[in-house]
Amino acid sequence: MSIADSGSAPALSGDEKSAVRDTWKVVYPHAEDHGTTILIKFLTENADAKKFFPKFQALKTADEMKSSPVLRDHAKRIMNSINDMVVALDDTNAQNAQMNGLSKKHANDFKVDPKYFKVISNVILSVIAEGLGAQFNDAAKNGWSKLLTTTCIGLKSAF
Repeated sequence: MSIADSGSAPALSGDEKSAVRDTWKVVYPHAEDHGTTILIKFLTENADAKKFFPKFQALKTADEMKSSPVLRDHAKRIMNSINDMVVALDDTNAQNAQMNGLSKKHANDFKVDPKYFKVISNVILSVIAEGLGAQFNDAAKNGWSKLLTTTCIGLKSAF
């Protein structure tokens, strides 16, 4: 399954939920590093998106980004939001509330282009897959794709 950013949020099967939770237990203890990798990859592959991050404007290289406390802090916030989604896998109301709040901030305060939610979600998926290797099986891939689809749809709700 590929990540979508419109339509209905897909339901995860029990196996997919278990796979997401199990893989997240491996990823989340290193949230800041993984989140930093995600942001660096996103910003280097989508240079035009950098305009939505005024605090990152002076960061020109991947090394500068990697050592930036401001970027690393934002990376932690992204990973903590993903953690909230994983924790609430069985509570779609909590997931929706979380994403609606973030959507309003991104639409009203940050004025981001919502097309980037799907783009960064694909980066998140690829970084998680790379980090997990063989542990990123079909159930994990499908579960993460569905969770990130739910995230994208929720993040676009205020646009």
